[in-house]
Amino acid sequence: MIVGIAALWALAEATCFVILPDFFLLPAVVARPRLAIRLVLAVLAGSLIGSLALALASRQAPDAVHDFIVALPFTSQEMFEAVAGATDLAAAVLTQPVSGVPAKVWTWTGVNDGVALVPFFAVLMAARLMRFTAVAAVGGLLAATCGTFLRRHARVVLVLYTVVFMGALSVIAGLR
Repeated sequence: MIVGIAALWALAEATCFVILPDFFLLPAVVARPRLAIRLVLAVLAGSLIGSLALALASRQAPDAVHDFIVALPFTSQEMFEAVAGATDLAAAVLTQPVSGVPAKVWTWTGVNDGVALVPFFAVLMAARLMRFTAVAAVGGLLAATCGTFLRRHARVVLVLYTVVFMGALSVIAGLR
């Protein structure tokens, strides 16, 4: 069940949802550390499927998809312009996980700039895999060092986690 939720969350985030799958992945690994590898692979698979679906939609209706993405919270036209300004988009996509620019923007730009999509998606997913793995490693470390405390105070911890995560996301979006 938890693995399926992780995959669906990542698929949604790659297409229309604005909350990173990392938000779900971290507490899921803390709660179920033995599922860490499956959770990371599920998030990666959902991200790939969602990105491919977005790529297909972007080919069919580029203007409509662009307008849809720009209208989402935490995205902007400036993000599209920053990504479009990359001299080597396939290499620049390696920075996606730390750029503050959603994968949706990178995907739309890659499709509409005519980059070779197989290497582009391979690099995008490799970059995302590195971030998902790092998040899962932090979750595993938290589970090993203070898992009992976190589970005992789960409600308070989840509220604080949500506030901190959303605050950080808002700061990152505001810096763009």
